Order: sequence, then C-alpha cells, then structure tokens
Amino acid sequence: MTRSSAELFADKLNLLLDRSAARSGVAMSLSQFVTDLENKTGVTISKAYLAALRKGQAPEPRLDVVRGLAEYFNVGPSFFFDQEPADADSVSDEMMHAMKRAGVRRIGLRAADLSDQSLSHIISIIDNIRALEGLTPVGDEDEDAR
Repeated sequence: MTRSSAELFADKLNLLLDRSAARSGVAMSLSQFVTDLENKTGVTISKAYLAALRKGQAPEPRLDVVRGLAEYFNVGPSFFFDQEPADADSVSDEMMHAMKRAGVRRIGLRAADLSDQSLSHIISIIDNIRALEGLTPVGDEDEDAR
C-alpha cells in the first residue's frame, strides 16, 4: 500500500517531535509546541492544523510552514518531502545540516583525534553553553561514533 504525501509528511514530523521529546525528556503539548515554533521561527500555526499535520489529514503545508518546521528541527526543508519513509537513520540529515555551519565544522576539525576523555569534556562544555542559551539538549544517538 502506497502512503500519501500527507502521511509521509506526518511520519517525518512525528519522528522529529518524538526525537525532540526524547532529548528533552518531556513531550510538548500542541499548545506548547505551536508557541515555541512561533517564538523560535516566527511561523504561526494553529493547534488544530498541527494535529491534522501529525495525523496526515492536512493538505500539503505552505512553504513558510515547512521552512519553519525545518528551521525548528534543524533539518533541511527537503527532509519532509523525500519519498522515503521516516526512520531513525533518515535524521542524519540533521547532522548534515548542522555540519554545513562553518563554526560547527571548525569545532569538528579541532576535535578530531582527541582522546575520549577530552571529547567528554568538550561535550560537557558545549552542553552547558547550549543550556545557557536556552537551547534544547542534544542526545547522544551516535555514541558509538566517538
């Protein structure tokens, strides 16, 4: 059975929301999410529209909504329209998007070949700075990559 584009969009949105909840340890209500989305990206959507997007029952979203969701979750807008089903591996797009930022790339280059202990210290420092800036915590899905 072929899934509709609305259902694929819903799968991907739900995956990102679930990952966000797993990282923070708290699932946001629809009200909290639409408020946070507006505060962080300037994009305004209703709770009802978000619920319909999550269920695959909304028409294809406007470009500004897709861009806002992509910005919020730090993925490229194309993430939502790739025809492949959402799964844990497909969010590696998130990493690619982050690595395109010059500052992130410079940190990665400097961290190469450091000991596990040094990497742990750097991760702790970055986590503290993220908390100071009010950013959501980042999970360690790639723990084996270290």
